[in-house]
Amino acid sequence: MKLPRISLEQWLTFKSVVDQGSYAKAAEALNKSQSSVSYAIARLNDQLPQPVLSLRGRKAVMTEAGQILYRHAVQLLNQAAETETIASSLAMGFESEVTVAVDVLVDPSSLICAFEEFSKDFPNTRIRVLETSLSGTTDALLEKQADLVIGSVIPLGFIATAIMQVHMIPVAAPSHLLNSSTDDISEVELRAHRQVVLRDTGSRQERDAGWLQSEKRWTVSHF
Repeated sequence: MKLPRISLEQWLTFKSVVDQGSYAKAAEALNKSQSSVSYAIARLNDQLPQPVLSLRGRKAVMTEAGQILYRHAVQLLNQAAETETIASSLAMGFESEVTVAVDVLVDPSSLICAFEEFSKDFPNTRIRVLETSLSGTTDALLEKQADLVIGSVIPLGFIATAIMQVHMIPVAAPSHLLNSSTDDISEVELRAHRQVVLRDTGSRQERDAGWLQSEKRWTVSHF
């Protein structure tokens, strides 16, 4: 990879001259002499295929090429500042990425606000969401695939905090035979009919209990 010929300091000087409108004001803003600012811009113009600034009287005016390069220079300087901020965050022990395993039955809209608040406090930490179901949620924690798990089962040796309730409601089409019954429907009756069930994403111990005991099923990865 070829090293860039233009330094960040040169791009910063260019940006300051444009923002301040003159070499004198840019020198004051950068706490430099006007001659050093003039030299930096002259060198910048020499190093680039086309000049970025020209003088009209005492006013510094961007050329057509300068207008395009100014936008790129701003992005470059912002990226450099952000890189230093990330380095400082890492030195303080902040994680660069946090993985959250979330059971697919959890309403994602309820998590968006929490993720937004987290990102405000830790803007340089990425959030990776791992969608899981049944025992796969627990496996993600036990196999260290996730830093945080949102699910219904607390593995032995871990602590948890209740944050929400998810109500499971069995449903059937209006034309289904079960809807013709006027009495309460038992689990035994439910098992006699085909069920649409979520695929267990776990590999340690697949769960096959409760509603999953029906042999007639359509298995899906997501509702």
